[in-house]
Amino acid sequence: MSAQIAAAAGVAQTELAHESAVDALLAVEGMFCPACARAVEITLKRQPGVASAQVSFAAEAARVRYDPARADPQQLIDSVGRLGYAVRAVRGLDEAIPRHAPLERALATRLAVAVVFGMWSMGFALADYFSSDLDPATRLGLSWAQALFALPVISWCAWPFIIAGWRTLRARTPGLDTMIAVAVTSASVLSLGNLAQDLAQVYFDTAVMLVIFQLASRLGERVLRRHATDRVRELLALAPEQAQRRDEGGLFHLVPAATLQRGDVIRVSSGGVAAVDARIVRGHSTLDLALVSGESQPVAVTVGDLVPAGAINGAGVLELEVVAAVGERRLDSWARLIQQALFAKPALQRTSERMAQAITIIALVAGVIAPVLALATGASPAQAWERALATILIACPCALTLVIPLSISTAISAASRHGLLIRDPSAFERAARIDHLLFDKTGTLSCGRMQLRAVRSAMPDIDLLAIARGIDAGQSHPIARALAASGPQVALPGHAQAIPGAGIVFELTAPACGLLAGTRLRLGSARWINANPLPEASDDEGTSVWLAITAPGAAEQIAGSLLFDDTPRAESGALLAQLQRSGWTPMVLSGDSAQACRRMALALGLPPQRVQPECSPERKREVVDALQAAGGRVAFIGDGINDGMALAQADLGIATRDATESAKLAAAVVLMRDGLDAIPALLDLARRTHRVLRQSLVWAVLWNLLLIPVAMLGLISPAVAAAAMAASTLTVGLSTQRLRIA
Repeated sequence: MSAQIAAAAGVAQTELAHESAVDALLAVEGMFCPACARAVEITLKRQPGVASAQVSFAAEAARVRYDPARADPQQLIDSVGRLGYAVRAVRGLDEAIPRHAPLERALATRLAVAVVFGMWSMGFALADYFSSDLDPATRLGLSWAQALFALPVISWCAWPFIIAGWRTLRARTPGLDTMIAVAVTSASVLSLGNLAQDLAQVYFDTAVMLVIFQLASRLGERVLRRHATDRVRELLALAPEQAQRRDEGGLFHLVPAATLQRGDVIRVSSGGVAAVDARIVRGHSTLDLALVSGESQPVAVTVGDLVPAGAINGAGVLELEVVAAVGERRLDSWARLIQQALFAKPALQRTSERMAQAITIIALVAGVIAPVLALATGASPAQAWERALATILIACPCALTLVIPLSISTAISAASRHGLLIRDPSAFERAARIDHLLFDKTGTLSCGRMQLRAVRSAMPDIDLLAIARGIDAGQSHPIARALAASGPQVALPGHAQAIPGAGIVFELTAPACGLLAGTRLRLGSARWINANPLPEASDDEGTSVWLAITAPGAAEQIAGSLLFDDTPRAESGALLAQLQRSGWTPMVLSGDSAQACRRMALALGLPPQRVQPECSPERKREVVDALQAAGGRVAFIGDGINDGMALAQADLGIATRDATESAKLAAAVVLMRDGLDAIPALLDLARRTHRVLRQSLVWAVLWNLLLIPVAMLGLISPAVAAAAMAASTLTVGLSTQRLRIA
């Protein structure tokens, strides 16, 4: 059984401390808050043979590294299952990530019920508080009305907190849910006990307020983290789910891509997308690798060349041998990097969790000591119970747990005014200390599309540009799109034949553009045309396309060339200069050629050593990793699927407005307006957010620690304690509003 689970989990062999170790991925259903994730993580770490465990509350998954000689997946599943969670082994994080819509609807429903019934319950409480001339019978009636309307809130709405509190207590990791469960239960029991004795002193309003605050906080946290957990699922969906596989009889059939194995032969038709990494065994074509490598120009491929998953085929039909099946592709390695980012916890979040747990333990101990001291000093059991309740309420770390979601949500609102979409809430913390800014070239600092720069004609009596437009009419490659954008289209009479990896042959069937019927035209690369480049059209200037004309009965002549290039964005140079003046170090990493990068560096005013050409996705990630290893904090700004690894590895990933879906999924921040002008505003806002977070955390901790002794001595009642807790939360909320001042 354990072997089957290990296979289902897709465990990976690795070396750890000179012992064979495996990694297992478990989906954990039923976690209600980060404290639940912490309880699961600690439980897993306590199991024999477990070397490390990481639990992501956002992804509802656990990644465990263990020694198979001392533990097995079933043992790990059982250990977490005993806490009351549903656990199963999965192959990838995309199988574990929950669908957020049902979870958000469930929380929103509980919150709505809590607000409606809580409003009525607290309304009766306010009537009691502000009416000094009520007779005892009326006061008792108002208290019973509070109990009636509070019942759905303290039972059904508070049930997730009670269950989560019990689970974390069983795991010996009590957290905020334990405090909430104890506080709500204590307030309810004390209130019901007083009502049973015909006493009007009740604390249902305290319990109701606590439940409403926490439900609102949990719902906000779910909404903030929704996009982060969708990255892996959407990234892997970029590759086709089906492919044409050749059978033993040589026929091709459509099959699920997941069933492909190494050595299988597949076919990719013109315009199709490769589902797996494969090597060409027949055919030649051009590939659009903009999503894969960042190459802005079509790449000619032939037998023996590698075609990565996600590459878009040009005009030819290719037969390929699979070299990396689903799960082994480069695309899958990018997804795994994003998975790692989901399991990582920002430093301030870890600090906040540790503080909340410490205060929870202190509060629970103080809640036990307080009634003992009260009884020892002659107080009645009811007074001792009230003192315990006041201590627990005043120590409840609600403000501490609300600091991060309140600050982040306010910062997200402020960022939206600058045209910034924050996909990962923890981006603000990571961006606060950025010192290196790495930019992709094509589509980020540049416009990302080929543009016609020059027409160099060797035959002045013909319209070279018009003929080229007519030949390339209807084509979809980047050069054709640039020609179409350069002016009106020309309809040439005749027939076109695309030569994959080379160009187009066109036969005129009627006179046009000063050419005779029967003229043969060839438009393509210099190598194919067999042309010697004109002196003023060197390869260092851009990408050249040549036209050769063969008139009836005449020899072929070179008509000239068209020069194309990818130009910088208008604001790129000024932005880089501003960043350098502000103390940041900008660099450019590009998959484009050295010549293209050199031209871009000169245009942007960057020194050559700050521009690295011909960077594969892996190389971009290595550069980011090297800077981080040297103590730097790195932001990467990109727009293509080839930037996914660097965007995930960087401390802060930023995708441009026109970025591919994969880049947006891997990035923590997306620029929603054209251009890069919002980047300095983002970095400034991140620094201010980090400062507000630290100040608010210090305030929340001091508030709790200073008032716990006051409550233990009986100097404040449970009602005052609840008001103090609300005041602390309100203070933190007002503090975060400073971020709205942009």
